[in-house]
Amino acid sequence: MQPGGGASAWSPLDFGSDLLFWFDANVMCSGSLWVDQGPNGYDLSQATGSKQPTLITADPDFDGNNSLSFNNAALQTM
Repeated sequence: MQPGGGASAWSPLDFGSDLLFWFDANVMCSGSLWVDQGPNGYDLSQATGSKQPTLITADPDFDGNNSLSFNNAALQTM
């Protein structure tokens, strides 16, 4: 419980050893590197600039959190 009686905040780390990877757009090193926040270090990278996703900061579609936009026409991949 949080102060005031609210429910505890959920985290992917609550999965413990069952968590394989966790990617958070709020914790990116750059457009070319997305660091795994989970226990295994499965970082994603894309060296080719034209194939990198676009980082959208404070995305209103995700409650002001960051998000990534992948452009299918450019075959953007991580």
